Amino acid sequence: MEGDIELPTTPAQKLWPARLKKFFTYSCVALFFLAGGVEYSVVFPTMLDYLQQKGGDELLYGVTVAGFSISNMIAAPIYGVMFDKTHKTKSILLVANLFEIGGECSYVSAQMHALIGFGVVV
Repeated sequence: MEGDIELPTTPAQKLWPARLKKFFTYSCVALFFLAGGVEYSVVFPTMLDYLQQKGGDELLYGVTVAGFSISNMIAAPIYGVMFDKTHKTKSILLVANLFEIGGECSYVSAQMHALIGFGVVV
């Protein structure tokens, strides 16, 4: 029709049909939530034994689990604001992964039980 504007298409849009792109999108979202739930099935059940081996008690376990949830509650909006301002997903994910790796290293290599809590919160 006259007056219709044809949107430019990229080679990727021509290569992948819409149904296949939707399938990959849903698959990535499912894998993201599967990987995000690992701490509830692996880390939390074994954390009490680990804390007790390092000299912690049930109170530290409760504080650590609560701190994990609170840190997620604080970090999510911060990362959201960062994305809204920069629109650079890769940079934000890199920063988040660096914090996660640092926290895991602190969690595994900590000699004091307070550093284990810090590692989980980070």
